[in-house]
Amino acid sequence: KIMTATTDGFEVAEADLRIRGAGDFFGSRQSGFSSLRIADLHNDRELLGDTNKALKQMLRRSPDLSEFPALRKRAEALMSENGTEGMN
Repeated sequence: KIMTATTDGFEVAEADLRIRGAGDFFGSRQSGFSSLRIADLHNDRELLGDTNKALKQMLRRSPDLSEFPALRKRAEALMSENGTEGMN
């Protein structure tokens, strides 16, 4: 229905996210429900945007996260478990 209702790619992508879910951030699963337990990618877009801005500020202040040891430890654990492919 969405493909016949609009030519706006963002609307199509949002509908796809609602219908199929986000998939995995790490790994190869392309669709389905995310294991993200903190927020819902569709309903919490504003919160996630604010979080993204805050993280960018933190990285400008401390690119290696040395000023944020708990965050650095968690990031290292995630990269160890999932590799760094796709991370920027």
